[in-house]
Amino acid sequence: MHLARIASILVPVLVAGCASTPAKLQGDFVDVDAWHAANANWLGAEVRWGGVVVGSRATDAGQCLEIAQYPLDRFTLRPYQNFPGGPNAMLAWSANASYPKAHARFLACDADSAPALRGTGAVVTMTGQVHRAQVFQVSDKQCERRLTHTESSLPDYSSTAHASADGLCVIALPTLALTSTKVWDDTLWKPTNLSPH
Repeated sequence: MHLARIASILVPVLVAGCASTPAKLQGDFVDVDAWHAANANWLGAEVRWGGVVVGSRATDAGQCLEIAQYPLDRFTLRPYQNFPGGPNAMLAWSANASYPKAHARFLACDADSAPALRGTGAVVTMTGQVHRAQVFQVSDKQCERRLTHTESSLPDYSSTAHASADGLCVIALPTLALTSTKVWDDTLWKPTNLSPH
């Protein structure tokens, strides 16, 4: 009797959990993160990535969003919400070096969504095909996690594929040609001062 009652409670909860995964994000995708996908071996791979929009960049592919990648929840496919310091720390952690670990970055290129999301701090999950990495020059401090307190608003690229020498650093941001985007409704993570790169 007791077991039947537990089952009657758990079944609807489990069914609701499965239903919360957006259909456009479901499917089979290659399990590779943005750091590794900067390698040309991953060109053409279909991936599902998520994170926080931290800015935008002009590229050969047009205006692209720059996303700080976070792991996805295996049930909802939403970027993880539990970060040191609470939900607002997720954005701060992505945008600067004042937290102990930076996250790999990638570019999401789509003429329709890039202007609407640029610099918004939106929490997103995206699917698409990995295209050629875009290469940019940044300060070597941004690659070596040596930003001073006054420079802490600069992006930390230490967890992004890079090479540095003689005070300069070159980063490689894999480009994702979007096939679908889910913007999660989460007003807690909207920043007040994100600027494009």
